[in-house]
Amino acid sequence: MIRGFFVWLNEWLHSPKKVLIFCLAFIFITLVLDGSLYRWWSLQQDYKTLQERIDKNHADLDLLKVKIKKAKDPLYIKHQAKDRFDFVEADEVVFYFSKSESEN
Repeated sequence: MIRGFFVWLNEWLHSPKKVLIFCLAFIFITLVLDGSLYRWWSLQQDYKTLQERIDKNHADLDLLKVKIKKAKDPLYIKHQAKDRFDFVEADEVVFYFSKSESEN
């Protein structure tokens, strides 16, 4: 019985394909049971998520740089002051029209 097992084992070990398949299966099972394979997959997912966030932040940063560049332009500041706050220059005249009673 024991001799037959060792004969079978000797024949099996002399087959490189069987040994390779056994080794690969053993490595895979070890990685799955250890949790290393899951941790590696989880790290890859985290890396993708972080990379997407970094790319989004770079795009937002580029937009902010453009806005800062615009904000340094005196004409842009003047235009924004007129549009947002209804500011006028000293030599400009502003007319306000109220609704007349006949339009109501």
